[in-house]
Amino acid sequence: MSIKLKGSSDGSVSFDAPADTSPSGSDITLVLPTTVGSAEQFLKNSGTAGTLEFSSMVETSTGVGIGTSSPSAKLHANSGSTDVVADFESGDANAWIQIRDNSTTDTAVMVGAVGDDMRLRAGSNERVRIDSSGNVGIGTTSPGSFNSDGRNLVVGTGSGGQGMSIYSGNSSYGTIYFADGTSGDALYQGAVLYNHSSHFMRLDTAGAERMRIDSSGKVGIGTASPASKIHLSGGAENVLIQTTNSTGDAFFGIRNGSYGLLGTGDAYIYTNDGDVALIADGASDVIKFAAGGNSERMRIDSSGNVGIGTSSPTQKLDVRGSVYVGTSIGINTTSPSSKLHALNPSGGADTTEVSTIERDNSGYFIKLYRNAGSGNVGGLIGADSVGTYFTGGHNTTNNRIYIDSVNDKMLFSTNNSERMRIDSSGRLLIGTTTEGNASADQLTVADSGDCGITIRSGTGSRGALYFSDATSGSGEFDGYIIYEQNNKVMRFATDATERMRIDSSGNLLLGTTSATGGTSSGDFVVEFTGNSANAIKTRDTDNTGTVNHMVFVSGSALVGSISGTTGAASFNNLSDYRRKENDVEIADGIQKIKLLRPIRFNYISDPNTVCDGFFAHEVTPAVPTAVTGAKDAVDSEGEIDPQMLDTSKLVPLLTAALQEAIAKIETLETKVAALEAQ
Repeated sequence: MSIKLKGSSDGSVSFDAPADTSPSGSDITLVLPTTVGSAEQFLKNSGTAGTLEFSSMVETSTGVGIGTSSPSAKLHANSGSTDVVADFESGDANAWIQIRDNSTTDTAVMVGAVGDDMRLRAGSNERVRIDSSGNVGIGTTSPGSFNSDGRNLVVGTGSGGQGMSIYSGNSSYGTIYFADGTSGDALYQGAVLYNHSSHFMRLDTAGAERMRIDSSGKVGIGTASPASKIHLSGGAENVLIQTTNSTGDAFFGIRNGSYGLLGTGDAYIYTNDGDVALIADGASDVIKFAAGGNSERMRIDSSGNVGIGTSSPTQKLDVRGSVYVGTSIGINTTSPSSKLHALNPSGGADTTEVSTIERDNSGYFIKLYRNAGSGNVGGLIGADSVGTYFTGGHNTTNNRIYIDSVNDKMLFSTNNSERMRIDSSGRLLIGTTTEGNASADQLTVADSGDCGITIRSGTGSRGALYFSDATSGSGEFDGYIIYEQNNKVMRFATDATERMRIDSSGNLLLGTTSATGGTSSGDFVVEFTGNSANAIKTRDTDNTGTVNHMVFVSGSALVGSISGTTGAASFNNLSDYRRKENDVEIADGIQKIKLLRPIRFNYISDPNTVCDGFFAHEVTPAVPTAVTGAKDAVDSEGEIDPQMLDTSKLVPLLTAALQEAIAKIETLETKVAALEAQ
């Protein structure tokens, strides 16, 4: 029979009825849908053999809608109840999605997978990497090489200035929380907070504020209103100095006459054995402190200078030797509540400085020695006209923390280079002094080379990156990327539901958690509900000619493709004469056609649909290359391992048989014409 296509004036194409309206068993029947689709809707192959139906893809003046009849953008996909919306796959070890506008440089903005790593590129360079262990690197491509306590997120390039930003509103907080639970105080056991309204920084432990740096750079420990550069406060002991006597009674006495270090007219406080004494030397107008064999250990001279280890103090406090404080020190308070508790002299909340530490000739305020005997400087505390710094070693720029009180920022440096800063907006910048995009610059990690953040979890545990808009319920994990160390699986979720995973074998699974669902397995598995969405969609946005939507390659040779034009799709097999040899004409087409047994049947799984076709094993004698599998085969579970039939491979045989029939018909026509001419 023939199939007739009929065109209309509006540009559409329809099927016209064949000349033979009573098809025989050898005729081909084309079954069309009985219902009409909506405007601009496409006609596609149905899941039922031999029929067509209208697809869920709609094209309007606004754009193309998949799963929606009212697209709101150039491409609007609605997966409905189906988990997988779209899938992107590469044929090699690299898979990238490129995002660009009319001014974006080629390959400038890309999201991709390389091996088991996930990578994000911007400005033609990789910026973020999630490696196969779940470590996240921003500015580095080797987050897994960093310290085991800090690989979960590694930020920085390893060269130049680096940094991370926390970007909050100008009247809000920027916060880093340290949690050991998911509810109550466990959500914020430790915290570093910056208040942009009052420009102060808080440090919390055990869920409570412990220290504050206000907008003028004053530090409060135990108080939220520091009145000086360092202000320690509290209801219990802040600074405690304590001595005990476990061998005998202690005495307090005033005595005239000569005794040990005493001269006539001196006053003293002494212990029972006289080895410890406080002596008021009236002749010299000094106070002496004796201990250990009645030997002087400290004195206050007539000028008010205090000498420890020297009898000739030259400063208000002159110590010759080491100093150790065991418990607490109280300055202007008799009840220190911390290691160092200093109150302003008036005892009120005024701005009088609690204490002043003058720089020595070298310009340092305080020197910290790691080995006092050797004179090796372990650290420095100093200040300049802008702020205060804390350094490791004797160099003021090497390995230091700098608090810039003028510009309200903190700088962290190592090896004479800034590595991290907290700017005046509370943004944390690692490896850079410039924050990232305004929509995501609370933490910015950069490097001139590779850059990244590491997430390292324990063996058998998970490393995760959560995207949250709530502090409880599913809002805490609306979106997430999780790597499970116990089974080596990476999971991706949206709306608190897993959408995609890569299993330990590298299989990409969409809409399923197993590569072995159904009767077979695969490296790329898509499971979906067919009545709600398309499994895979490709689209030629140029829409100007024939393009390949999918190609099939065996080894390095192209063996087939699925191509499309502006109006049709083609399923193509390799047929180039340059790839063929030993070609002979089919001389027994009719004989082989006679071996075929066309039948009408229904599939067991679909008893209500009648189909026309063949049994695969009955086609084997005529066209063995059209059949895949063996008759009556079963799999390892004893289930049917079905044969498959490629009916397109019957076309050459049908063509040969038709040519033979035409030749016979033409011969008969010649003979009939000759007979009629007699």
